[in-house]
Amino acid sequence: MAVCDRLPVELTIAIFKLTNNLATVMAAAQTHKRWRDIYYDNQYIIDRSVLVSQLGPRVAPVAVRCARVQVLMPTFRDPRPGDPSFAEILQDRLSEARVLDEVVTAAEVPVLRELVRICRRLERVYSCRPYDPTGDDEETTDRTGPLSLAEQDGFELAVYRMDLLSVLSREGSVVLDTFSDPDVRSTIFYDAYTPQEVFNIDAVIEWMKALIGRSGLSRMQCIVGGPSVVLQVYETPTLPRQVIDTLVGSVHPDFGGWDVDLPYAIERRGLSFSAGGNLPASIIQMITSPDLPAFKCCNCSARPPVRLSNCQTWWCAQLNVQMKSLADCLKGGLKLNKHECSLLKEYLGTEGAPRYDLHDILQQLCELNPLPQNAREAACFPLECDEFYGVTADALLCNVCIEELLTSRLWMWWLRTKAQAFPGETDKRNCRLGYECPRQAAEPEHASHRNHACRRLPGRVLEHRLTQDQQQRIEQDEAVEENEVDAML
Repeated sequence: MAVCDRLPVELTIAIFKLTNNLATVMAAAQTHKRWRDIYYDNQYIIDRSVLVSQLGPRVAPVAVRCARVQVLMPTFRDPRPGDPSFAEILQDRLSEARVLDEVVTAAEVPVLRELVRICRRLERVYSCRPYDPTGDDEETTDRTGPLSLAEQDGFELAVYRMDLLSVLSREGSVVLDTFSDPDVRSTIFYDAYTPQEVFNIDAVIEWMKALIGRSGLSRMQCIVGGPSVVLQVYETPTLPRQVIDTLVGSVHPDFGGWDVDLPYAIERRGLSFSAGGNLPASIIQMITSPDLPAFKCCNCSARPPVRLSNCQTWWCAQLNVQMKSLADCLKGGLKLNKHECSLLKEYLGTEGAPRYDLHDILQQLCELNPLPQNAREAACFPLECDEFYGVTADALLCNVCIEELLTSRLWMWWLRTKAQAFPGETDKRNCRLGYECPRQAAEPEHASHRNHACRRLPGRVLEHRLTQDQQQRIEQDEAVEENEVDAML
């Protein structure tokens, strides 16, 4: 550990600040006494940088804004003539666009850290029990894995913004006296957001109310209590009602829970509900971020509510593909070639001890170079690159395109893989009809005698269109070619 002793303090702090996970920083600080001392002497500086980096450029200003308002609210005094009001400060200096212009203070870091903890915990709960716009309070089980990136972005932003709404509406708020007016709430809070973002906030409130429905808390109490109280009630279901009421504090006597805010905010933007009272068609009824350019399928440009996934969430993408039936994704008639399918299954391993899972296969298909790497591949691979050329494992794809990726590239991956796993396969001649050959399904000898993981040679007609004499001549020509090759060897 001599190197650790020689590192300048400034360089050690810079290394800590480059980390995007507080747990990693804490673990590193505990490995060396000097690092631990440096960390605790500069904790708020390091934590501030790590937290902002961990949250990312989209979420960081929203979370920092919420933490800063919580810290500034108790110290704010009535402005003197000519000074801006708190509402004006909230819309200007404390807006999401400008809040990061000022450094996160030492007083804000612990508040921000707690906000991040609450949001991440609620996100884990939500990923298994999403918001149901139908209003059904029964627990749903249609999602059991992490959220897609668009859903995660929409949920985190909505939770932090809902927390800010809670700060503005609870006892001690500088704007509480006027905040009960829908016009004031829209001006101070909702007007900064798009209709979809307003829906996301309202949806999070409804989801939280349903999450702790058995506690008897109203929608208004969920708003005033905020995410921290909702999480505490959820994690401690035996909490006495008197304690819950104390945590929530006094509540504005609006028993509707400001449920007029969503339609009011939407109508202020010139949108209108349909005749049946449904939301405008431009609003997707799920908590998501559909308008960001990053959230679309890189192949077909599909956007949420179509579920998009990449290497981080492939394992829960709910594809119509399983490892035991992966051979069904082979191109053309290859999926019916018993010889090729049996080799593929042998290579992949048994169900109890598989060599790969579907996540690994998709990773390799994205990394596969569809350009021929040798003469054998030049005779087998397509003459042109497929539609997924340039797609990486980090790129977002919809489920339809993921399955098309499997069909487009699995056979090419298998051609390369079996050359290493089964060297004897490289000695086989290519079938002239390649994976389109109809004989490979009906004639086991032909299926095993030729390589069918290849494209069809140009200038040939399909075998099902050949007469019996033409078929016999082709087989005779192939036999003569084989004899000539054997004689040369």
